[in-house]
Amino acid sequence: MLGVDLGILVKALTKKSSTIGSEVIVQSLTLEQSYQARDTFAKHLYSNLFSWIVNKVNSAISLSEASNKKQQLTFIGLLDIFGFEIFLQNSFEQLCINYANEKLQQVFNQQMFHMEQEEYVRENISWQNIKFQDNQHTIDLIEHPKNSSLFRLLDEQFMLQASGNDSNLLKNCNTMLSHSKSYKRPDKLGA
Repeated sequence: MLGVDLGILVKALTKKSSTIGSEVIVQSLTLEQSYQARDTFAKHLYSNLFSWIVNKVNSAISLSEASNKKQQLTFIGLLDIFGFEIFLQNSFEQLCINYANEKLQQVFNQQMFHMEQEEYVRENISWQNIKFQDNQHTIDLIEHPKNSSLFRLLDEQFMLQASGNDSNLLKNCNTMLSHSKSYKRPDKLGA
């Protein structure tokens, strides 16, 4: 499905190469390290696929500058009515699902509430202000393009392979993410 040679993909997920001077040293990864490499690859693949789909949808519904033609606005609204699901322990997959839902909810909020209310003000339409929760702080906690985020800290641990672990991740999260009002500091792993 990826259009790559299976042998090259398997080698990329099971071997680590280092260049020392002019010599390239190839080491086999442990089973756990290979799982981490697979999971990191899958996360980036899903992230890029999600962004690609959003860009394709945005391109398909965007207004084109057509001369002498009436422009028509096309709109797609998505609503997640459940928000974050909370389990005793969440898997990485559940985190990704919850994160995608929060991003969709934020797009819906921006389109349906924020932009529509601005339009009502511009057109002097009598209406009652609708308050909605802005979840951008939660989205930024999980993935932020510039600041520390959960996904960035996870990536760091995966890149460390041999020395990366859950304890280091928890310590880094407690240090780097404590500024966020969405972050609740766990006392121990699995909390």
